[in-house]
Amino acid sequence: MDKKKLNLGCGTKTMDGFINLDKINAPGVNVTHDLDDFPYPFGDDSLDYIITEHVLEHIGKYHETIKELVRILKPRGILEVVVPYTTFFCSEFHHRFFRFNSLHLHRKVTSLEKLELYKNLKTIKRKLEFDKKFPFWYNYIPEILFNLHPMVSQFYEKTFFRYLFPAATIRFILKKKI
Repeated sequence: MDKKKLNLGCGTKTMDGFINLDKINAPGVNVTHDLDDFPYPFGDDSLDYIITEHVLEHIGKYHETIKELVRILKPRGILEVVVPYTTFFCSEFHHRFFRFNSLHLHRKVTSLEKLELYKNLKTIKRKLEFDKKFPFWYNYIPEILFNLHPMVSQFYEKTFFRYLFPAATIRFILKKKI
């Protein structure tokens, strides 16, 4: 049985084997839908895998969007999110900024809203990603170092290193709980 996979907010970066959804009906887009309109055109627990790259920072209704993604994702389904890291270039079109614990439900959560939002998601992986194109070839080393352990990533985030070696993006891989 083929897995149902969604490329959410694909723009012109469509992917083979995925349902490519975007607000604009561009070539390769299978489903045209505004991500701030709910519900999304998918049934409950209908998708095995959702990837969204450089989309969530543009969403006006962020909390509702996360709830909707959890609704359409099957139990044990994977949600992969790539967003700009907070110290990297941010546009006036970005409604939200992301840090290492942004999509992670950790022990020290004090917000009931965050607790409610992420209670059905388990963090599988968080990875800081650095721009490695010329002249930033030296960023291979910080990417390895600052992703060794979550405590090292949090140290990076709380010190001058995040300004000295700014991460370009952060990748979250989350799994829906049963």
